[in-house]
Amino acid sequence: MHMRFLPWCLGLAGIGLSSGAAFAQTAAAASTGSATAGATGAGKAGAAAKEKAPELPEAPARLWIVAPSASGPWTLRVDNEGERPMRIAADERALELEIELTDVDARGRVKKKKVRCAAPAAMRPASFPERQALLLPPGHSYIEHIDPYLYCFGKDAEALTGGAVVRGWMGWSAPKAGARTRPEPPFMVESTDDPYGFAPARGLRAPTMLLGYNAPPAQEKEPAEGDEAEGGAASAAGGAAAAGQAGAGEGRPADKPATATELAVAIPPANAGDVAPSKPTTADKPATADKPAALQRPAAGTDKAGAGSKAAITEKPAGADKAAADKAGADKAAADKAGAGGSAAEGGATGAGKPVPPAKPEPPPIVDANAPRLELTADAWADASAPNRVAISVTAKNAGKRAMTVALLPRMLEFRVEGPDGLAICPASPATGGVPRDMFRQLKAGGTQTFRVLLGEMCPKGAFNRQGMYKVTAVLHAQEDGRRVDVTAYTGDVTATSPTRVRLQSAPEPFHMRTPRAVPTPQPDAEPPP
Repeated sequence: MHMRFLPWCLGLAGIGLSSGAAFAQTAAAASTGSATAGATGAGKAGAAAKEKAPELPEAPARLWIVAPSASGPWTLRVDNEGERPMRIAADERALELEIELTDVDARGRVKKKKVRCAAPAAMRPASFPERQALLLPPGHSYIEHIDPYLYCFGKDAEALTGGAVVRGWMGWSAPKAGARTRPEPPFMVESTDDPYGFAPARGLRAPTMLLGYNAPPAQEKEPAEGDEAEGGAASAAGGAAAAGQAGAGEGRPADKPATATELAVAIPPANAGDVAPSKPTTADKPATADKPAALQRPAAGTDKAGAGSKAAITEKPAGADKAAADKAGADKAAADKAGAGGSAAEGGATGAGKPVPPAKPEPPPIVDANAPRLELTADAWADASAPNRVAISVTAKNAGKRAMTVALLPRMLEFRVEGPDGLAICPASPATGGVPRDMFRQLKAGGTQTFRVLLGEMCPKGAFNRQGMYKVTAVLHAQEDGRRVDVTAYTGDVTATSPTRVRLQSAPEPFHMRTPRAVPTPQPDAEPPP
């Protein structure tokens, strides 16, 4: 029986011996591979440590956003605060805004809401805008005026209100915090030196700011260079005239010419021996800038020929005293007459002593507050992908308390387009008087009529020729009175209560009208002395 199981036992023993040998070989190979991998990794780490370059400093560029009011316009500024020039992307379309709103409900709970605003993808540069590349020298800035509604458009524009906290970022998305990979282009700021003097930056962050509640005060328009020259000339002329009239006697109006008597008093005789004044006069003083040299008394020691010529100038003409006396009497009579008239007006009586009743003020005109009248409104926002797709809705409403009969047609609408290239007028068709009777409609109190207008068909060519923001104001010219068809219709011109802001994402002309330029960095005002 033992011999029967002997082959089976020998087979089990052989299997065990072969398995142990195979395991030993595998373990040895694994240990050898680990050692090799460890050696290779150590070699690479050493090479990496040897090739690692020193870290570069941050880009010495600073981004500023100045918002005098919530509705704009704002000012965007990039400063080069370093000692070497830099290359920047001078394109305000790369700006992003994060607006944080804080609200307190009736229960006193504070709720915060964040709104992210940016230009649409069709307008925002996906790569570095080579046409807007600007080499910014040290101590210089790139300054641009921006419209905040370019970024916060439509419903997002409600976030542009007083008390909102605004954080700005200009450029492309920054790498995640803690990332060890080198940032990839495009770069907002880049060094012009080789090797780099500072690390390139994919974007710049502006300081956090708080929007105010009130609009900034209107600034006075600065006079042009020509106006300043004209004003300076006028001031100089006025000063010269005042100086010329200084010797003509005090108390005389500046626009009244000097009389012969006044000139005679102002200019003493040339021969000082003929007149012996009891006290010094202004004529004894040397010539000054306040009095023309022609009206000065000659200084002592001058030649007799010159004295003789001046004596001829100062000699009184025949009858000068009589003419002056007659003029003085006429002035006194005019003053007495004016005083008598003023006294009569104040006392309420004429020269004959008859009372004059005070004039009754005219009553104000009567205004019918219930009369029918038109009120015009238009879309607040219109986002268009192309110039031929700019369309807005205009609504005419009877804001009165009584019904009206009126003819309202799309051709009666006029549009005033304010865009980057200036003002364009999309005119309305003039009244023809040939509107048929069935085109006049009865518009009850509160009734409305809406038109959807495609501005590309109504406006002249080039009105929407450039990418950017536009402000469109609608005007309704309802001038069909219905006389030819025996209808008494309402007529009048009505302007929309608020304009429509249009954002044109693409157009034949680019967004920027000119290439960017660097200007010296504005310096803060000097502090007042203590």
